[in-house]
Amino acid sequence: MLINASTTLTSAEWTGILYDLILFECSGKYASVNNECPIVDITDALLNAWHFHQNNAYRFNCPYDNFIGTKVLHSSDSIKTYITSLRSHTFSIFPRQLFVGTRYIFTRIDNDKQAVQRQHILSLPRLSDGATNAFLDRYAALVPSYYHNDFSALVLYIRNNWWTHGGSGGSTCMLPNGLKGVVKLSKKHTDKKRLVITPFPPGELERLRLLARQQKDDTDTRPPEDDTNPRQEDIDVVIRRKQELTRMEAQQKEQDQIRQQGELNILQQQLEAMRLEAIRLEATQSEAMRLEAIRLEATQSEAMRLEAVRLEATRLEAMRLKDEAEQKMLPQLKEKQGPVERDQKVATITQYMATLQTSQMSTKDNINSVRILHRVLQENLRRYTGRENLTVHLFGSFESGLSSIASDADFTVYNFVSRSGGDSITELAKALQWSGCEAIITIASAQVPIVSFTARELQCDISIHQPMGVINSKLIATYRRIDNRFLTLWFAVRQIAKTHDILSSSTGYLSSYALTMMLIVFLQDVTNPPILPKLQQREPRHMVSCKVEGHDCSFDRSWGNFEKFTGRNTKSTGELLVDFCRFYGYLFKYATEEVNPRLGVIKPRSSNPPPRKQKDNRPNDWSMCVMDPFITDRNVAGNCRSNNVAEIQKCFQDAFDALNVGDIYKVFKQN
Repeated sequence: MLINASTTLTSAEWTGILYDLILFECSGKYASVNNECPIVDITDALLNAWHFHQNNAYRFNCPYDNFIGTKVLHSSDSIKTYITSLRSHTFSIFPRQLFVGTRYIFTRIDNDKQAVQRQHILSLPRLSDGATNAFLDRYAALVPSYYHNDFSALVLYIRNNWWTHGGSGGSTCMLPNGLKGVVKLSKKHTDKKRLVITPFPPGELERLRLLARQQKDDTDTRPPEDDTNPRQEDIDVVIRRKQELTRMEAQQKEQDQIRQQGELNILQQQLEAMRLEAIRLEATQSEAMRLEAIRLEATQSEAMRLEAVRLEATRLEAMRLKDEAEQKMLPQLKEKQGPVERDQKVATITQYMATLQTSQMSTKDNINSVRILHRVLQENLRRYTGRENLTVHLFGSFESGLSSIASDADFTVYNFVSRSGGDSITELAKALQWSGCEAIITIASAQVPIVSFTARELQCDISIHQPMGVINSKLIATYRRIDNRFLTLWFAVRQIAKTHDILSSSTGYLSSYALTMMLIVFLQDVTNPPILPKLQQREPRHMVSCKVEGHDCSFDRSWGNFEKFTGRNTKSTGELLVDFCRFYGYLFKYATEEVNPRLGVIKPRSSNPPPRKQKDNRPNDWSMCVMDPFITDRNVAGNCRSNNVAEIQKCFQDAFDALNVGDIYKVFKQN
């Protein structure tokens, strides 16, 4: 932007406008306190604005300003001199007919002595609504708009970091320089305001600015004043001094009355203290009774908890016996159709699964959009924080390759630090807003705080430093690449779980992650020959060593070396889906066995649930056990409740029975 002389401010003029804005803010605060503003409030405000300007000079359009420092405007004496001679420095947009005076404050040292403190004050005019609007109109018209965002940011900084009041009020906004400011003082607002205020004739705006600046020369061109007659200003000073003496005498009389009233108050306070002590004793007795009631309730709750544990143990034993009975009955479940009919049904199932995968999996355009957004996010967050070591990582379904057309994109950012030293997740939300993201929602109370947002027509979530999610996604992606049947099976199993309402970890059912682990171990240990290798059980020379948060996350990442391994099993995806539903519907012992992807086996349980915190609403015992591949004592299905586990098993039983007779409609509940 090209700046000419008519749209610039000198250091003195720039400071004068800041001083006018401080007076405007203080007039709103002290309008109800005799219109008297302590001068120290003004000096402190100028000093804080000066320091903030020095520390953030690169964010401001104004020239580097030492006028406050050279004039020592952060001291009371200097600001008094500045006020009386202000016309010789700059033009004014605030009524400057101000009275600088002194107020005496009496404080009691002891019963017989008092101390007097002198406080310099500035009498501010009470601004009506019309005067307030007139000030804002003059600000919009006379102050070059090039500097409006600077003043907007400085005023809000003084409000938030020094004053304990909101000044003249009004909403705030983000400015193009990355700072927050007051809306009514910002360039965007004043540009609109100039369109609706009374317009100036052509050239009048610049004439007013030049005339206001030239007023500083008026004092040099005035004729000498007549010394034979007293000036009106001298008369006014004498009158004000007499008024001040009268006010001090009234204050002294008021202090004497206050002292007498204080003695009476002391007696009343003693009586009140006796009354409060009686209330305290009564409250102490009530508290003791309340604590005893809590103790009795806790005793009863513990007894009920022990009874619940006993009943749960009985239920688990009954489930174990039921599993054994179903295992014995399984050989009696024989198919009634012939080989040709069975092959036709399997072929139909296989064909349907391929169609289902094509209709649900993410498109290439969608995947490319996520990759581009990944790169743009990292670049923008680096610019916002100034940290070149900041990295953004993709995880979840888009990283593992299991994404559908409705999947969200999950990101996590490493080395993100709040610039203000405050809450990092809140600062991350501000950074996303600065980057142009939309629909930003901060969920700081979640177990893993996230920020939800929309970008490039994608629904996204981002967290701070979650490396386990990244390594989990890479493990699943490696298994997916080994055999193409994995992805087709995943979409079919996921559809069955969704349509039977068992895919919802928040309501005590399976998570997508737990269901994925069940599929991986099925292809490792149940299929014969196995389709997937055990990537975490390979020889050390094949493994990529990795430690994340103290956990061993090493696994073989050379997925291209297993083509011969997977080729030994030639079953179609339809046959494998039938086998999957048969295994988890009739063979897997939910009460006593665990799915262990780290070892790649179905095995008897080897882990017990950890102690629960008081506010943890997850079940005390594990009704179903699907272990995490890296965190060895973590059950990713630990939140599944017992009645829900029964529904999960029933889902796969019904699916197997329907697949066995070729009833695809019943399996997938297609409408």
